Amino acid sequence: MPRKPSHLPPKKSIRPYIEGAPAPKCLICDKDAKRGVRKSWCETCSKECSQRLRFDRRQCTVSEDSYREVASNTARKAAATVQRNKAADGRTPAEIAAEKEVMDLAIMTANSPVPRCLICSKDAKKVPGRKRWISTCGDKKCWKQLRLGRMRETKSSEEYHEKAVETSLKAAQTQRETIIDGKTQAEITAEKAHIARLQVGEDGLTGYQRGSRKGASKVRLTLSQIGEDGLNSYQRGAKKGTAKRNITNHTVGEDGLTGYQRGSRKGASKTKLTCQKVGEDGLTIYQRNARNAAPKIRNKHEESGYWLSLSEVEPFRKYRTLVRRVQGRYYNQIALLPNYEKRSMDGYHIDHRFSIYAGFKNDVPPEKIGHICNLEMKYCTDNLQKLAKCDLTLDELEERIAGYEARFLFSF
Repeated sequence: MPRKPSHLPPKKSIRPYIEGAPAPKCLICDKDAKRGVRKSWCETCSKECSQRLRFDRRQCTVSEDSYREVASNTARKAAATVQRNKAADGRTPAEIAAEKEVMDLAIMTANSPVPRCLICSKDAKKVPGRKRWISTCGDKKCWKQLRLGRMRETKSSEEYHEKAVETSLKAAQTQRETIIDGKTQAEITAEKAHIARLQVGEDGLTGYQRGSRKGASKVRLTLSQIGEDGLNSYQRGAKKGTAKRNITNHTVGEDGLTGYQRGSRKGASKTKLTCQKVGEDGLTIYQRNARNAAPKIRNKHEESGYWLSLSEVEPFRKYRTLVRRVQGRYYNQIALLPNYEKRSMDGYHIDHRFSIYAGFKNDVPPEKIGHICNLEMKYCTDNLQKLAKCDLTLDELEERIAGYEARFLFSF
């Protein structure tokens, strides 16, 4: 039975404030009382004394007989409730709650040993002001780990999951039905969240950007982890995709084509349509590319020596005409050359051993290039592949011409 202090008044007494009068004493610790908001003095000097005063007054108001009667009725009702709410396995709700409660408390007796922490096995911590032990050593990490473990056990049940889903659906329905200033509560909440996420933080990023970065880094870490096969998710996905594409592309369809052939046809048709479109300048892509490539091609061939510059074209034409005039003087001798009767566009051509192009570049007189000693019959493909190359040097050509003229003069 709790003690009943008799030195306290049963009800709150009002002590008026009088200027110049000394402050009354606290009813608990006999210190100077605290002045109230109105023109009166408080009964105590601090919050702790106020709590102690309220506790003592509650004990004063309960008589011994009435206290016993209330306690017996409460115990009888609790026992009936426990018997009515017993679980299937015989455990009471209090026992089940005690097993799942985050802070398991053990009553401390005089000779009882100190219990151990349920996480780290150290000595448990005592509850301040009570004869009880906490189920952990008092460390925040141990307490948090115990709490999270028991929360997982609770949340893993189907009943908890159903209740959580039902509660979330009810909350969402309430937000949709509640209308404030023409907007629903859900719209207002979404608008506030959007405004908050648009604000730029100290790192120079908005909430959306920060969230996307965090999500991307988590995904990247997950996908870069190497599995039992020695590959990460990127490599595994690439390998599967390559295998699937190979199977699909090698399979022959109803049109008799594989995936590669079908794709190449589609790509070619798309490219052709794109290149045949006429642009703003009145040219297609083919014509535009040809116009742009012509100067490059000319510069390349001029540097390599295959083509003449535009300033040399007209002098070369005149030089070639003079060579052919000189060549016409030897018409009868040309007819005696081997394979002359096979002369045609697709047969044999008249070839200059020391080419006309080389003669023009080296300032050789046309009489030497068009001389019969510099002419021979060559098959068309060989002649076209030769281009501006020479089969004779200039010195060899001059020796041949000198020998031909010596024989011609000796015959006369």
